[in-house]
Amino acid sequence: MTKDRFSLRFKREVQFPRFRMEIGEVWDCTAIGKTGRGYLEALATSSGRFAFAGGVCLVEDVELVSDVPSGHQHDLWEVAA
Repeated sequence: MTKDRFSLRFKREVQFPRFRMEIGEVWDCTAIGKTGRGYLEALATSSGRFAFAGGVCLVEDVELVSDVPSGHQHDLWEVAA
């Protein structure tokens, strides 16, 4: 099973069922299997939306600031800074 690690920066304020993201906030993610690929595919293809924090996030509301392939040793905090 693969683990996809990536960081997203929010371009606008978004209220999700679990919490709120502010403009410029960065969320470091580790997703296992299809979930991680789904996030990255949605961002890469601009398909419009993906599951996030108990709700749905629009691709236009975020930007991918780092994409760390599985098996690659790297500190996400360093990439996102």
